[in-house]
Amino acid sequence: MRGNPKINNKTNITLSVENEIINNIKQEAEIGNTSVSAKVNRILNDYVLFGKYFAEKRPVMFTPPIFRYFLDKVDEKIWLDAWTISLSEITPQVFAMHNVDFTLDNVINYMFGDIGLRIGTFDRFTCDSNSMNSRKLVMEHKYGIKWSKILSSAFSNMLEKKFNCRVYSKIFPNALVLEISER
Repeated sequence: MRGNPKINNKTNITLSVENEIINNIKQEAEIGNTSVSAKVNRILNDYVLFGKYFAEKRPVMFTPPIFRYFLDKVDEKIWLDAWTISLSEITPQVFAMHNVDFTLDNVINYMFGDIGLRIGTFDRFTCDSNSMNSRKLVMEHKYGIKWSKILSSAFSNMLEKKFNCRVYSKIFPNALVLEISER
């Protein structure tokens, strides 16, 4: 996985899986209009990315309504402090644990484009690049302007400090846009 979190090398293996489990996987694959192989790969990928971490660290997870409650009740500065700790301490560890180089491209592709979506930080993510070495990241979510402000501040600060780039943000009630340019 060195340097690029998405490698297309595949290995065929034979597994002995309980009938009930494989039937559930087949049903989920059918509902999701995907192959059983793709569904199994997604399950294994999720385990490698998160399962071991969750088993070790035992983080607390919230449903969207409970998250919304905490978002409304907890001060914006406390959220920003928590994000700052997470982005400065935990994120580089996760990259190292998965043998992924901590580069701007990998942060965009791996942290925002994959992990951020999977853990519910936002619901939709796009990244557009132009020839002037700048990128426009768009993150859409359902948590309101406060969440946009928190994410904008946390992500902008991390990107500027870690990668010596300039970040301009636009904040909307259910989205944020980060325009990143190299200095």
